[in-house]
Amino acid sequence: MSGTPPDPTIRRLRRRRRGGIFRWAVVACVVAVLVEVGAVTNGFGVPAALGRHGGSGSGPGVDPANPYDVNVTAIRAAIVYGGGVQVFPALQGTDLCPGCPESPRENTNFTPPVAGIWFYFNVTNVGNNISQITSFALSSSGTNPHLFVLVGVLCCYPSYEEEVGNTTFGAAGSDWDSWGFEALAVAAYLPYNGGLGYELYFNATSPS
Repeated sequence: MSGTPPDPTIRRLRRRRRGGIFRWAVVACVVAVLVEVGAVTNGFGVPAALGRHGGSGSGPGVDPANPYDVNVTAIRAAIVYGGGVQVFPALQGTDLCPGCPESPRENTNFTPPVAGIWFYFNVTNVGNNISQITSFALSSSGTNPHLFVLVGVLCCYPSYEEEVGNTTFGAAGSDWDSWGFEALAVAAYLPYNGGLGYELYFNATSPS
């Protein structure tokens, strides 16, 4: 895991627990993500990638999704404001991976296994009005901007129980102006790229 978990002063978002329908919907979404990754990388790309790289680089390791121990060098955050008022400094050009460079490791919760990297970030609304962040997206450096897929963003510290597509923040100084998040990015296969590694770009939108 990259970095350290968010500060314990971050308050946990109180949300209703959703029932079985929501959980099955989440499972369906994860399956859809994997299907998309497979399509983009030609069936997860493992056979072709192994043949393409041959003996280049440092040589295969034990992780089938990241055999060359390729690093993520940084996770850069950026946010677009619909109203123009910049109220979320934590997402304005910051690096969400203080522990990088970090090598994504095998995640066997997926079939076939993928190379995954978890990252954590705190977000505080410094504005005078209630505001939202939404439309989370991820891309990567290199020739394939879709090399990594954002599986989901979970809220909130310390339990990270719920996947969220948007989050509402109270005005600065309120009891709910700050939340701590956890996110997972995965790649079906990380090709060797001359030791440069890959920089990830985490994007969000604040509509108000």
